Amino acid sequence: MKYENIEAERARLGLSKDGFAKSLGIATKTYYNWLNGVNPIPSDALVKMSGICKAGTDYLLGLTDIRRKDEEVDLSKAKTYELVAELKTREGVEVIMAEPYQKREVSVEGPAVFFIVTD
Repeated sequence: MKYENIEAERARLGLSKDGFAKSLGIATKTYYNWLNGVNPIPSDALVKMSGICKAGTDYLLGLTDIRRKDEEVDLSKAKTYELVAELKTREGVEVIMAEPYQKREVSVEGPAVFFIVTD
């Protein structure tokens, strides 16, 4: 099965495959074809699934372990690249990358918070 998180969310909601397909307004066979990668999941259906499951689309597709954007994350288990990617999406955040052992200088005016991530 290609999309294990979708199935896990369906089970968490207590819905049968048929019931979940009906909630999406599709045939059960269509749902099976999506799960098994026979046909791609249309973006509008993925967004609808996200709303029903209260889970992010990236999570449903297995691209991240973070179920929802507002979900509390155990930073000790999070992957560094996921944390940096999330920070890059935040307003007012500037990411400055440096190669190993490369000296970087940063200057700011006013209050600032720095995160130094080493990996």
